[in-house]
Amino acid sequence: MSNSIISAIVSVYLFLIGLFGLYPESGELKQGVNVDPVPYIFDKSIEGFRFLYDERELPFRIKLPANMEEGKTYPLVIFLHGSGERGDDNQCHVLPSLLKGIKKNGTACYILMPQLHADGNWQDDDVDATLTALLDYVFETYAVDTSRVYITGNSRGGAGTFDQVLRHEGKYAAAMPLCGYHASFYEGSESYEKFSKIPMWLGHSASDTIVPSSNSRGVYEAVTALGSRQIKYSEYLSLNHNCWDRFYRDADVWQWLFEQYL
Repeated sequence: MSNSIISAIVSVYLFLIGLFGLYPESGELKQGVNVDPVPYIFDKSIEGFRFLYDERELPFRIKLPANMEEGKTYPLVIFLHGSGERGDDNQCHVLPSLLKGIKKNGTACYILMPQLHADGNWQDDDVDATLTALLDYVFETYAVDTSRVYITGNSRGGAGTFDQVLRHEGKYAAAMPLCGYHASFYEGSESYEKFSKIPMWLGHSASDTIVPSSNSRGVYEAVTALGSRQIKYSEYLSLNHNCWDRFYRDADVWQWLFEQYL
């Protein structure tokens, strides 16, 4: 099913949900985790929740590992979406190509997909605090192998992935920022030294007119110049801004990712 068809179906679905008032109101949420009664339209096994931390709400979806075994722990993949999926519907930020890539080429794992509010950035301090609290909840509640926590994201989420690596040294076993960018405070040897300490695989399209590929290429070149052999970079010729669907269907990406440990 193409992305345009999926988007059209989601739009109609969200309209009907809004029409019948099925969304939980923010004022009705308690601090911590609240069940989202609206199922994800394409896969009802993907559970939905709304996390309230202080005054910041962070809707999220989580997919559990297939055929879980009692007493076993599993890796966690965190996905940070881009600008177009911001909001509070807890639907449109679920990325089919990510789910398909892991199902086909990855290993059994948790997949956590939070949704950023309409005017937010993953780099905002309150968003980071809420995401950190959410991850603490996930680690306490689910059988996560904390030595195999991975983070990836596209566009604004790629920027968020860079930011998480800088803020939380030693938390993530690997990071995959796609068509991402970095603010001015990322520049300088101290930031690149932090990037050099974690396995990273960057992806970008050379024809990207929204976020120039020089952002990813610059990080790759700077980290490589420091002598790091933990960083990889895939640059595609003509995918415009959307390099993520191509990147996430690459079997080598997932084989590499799940081989990384703290």
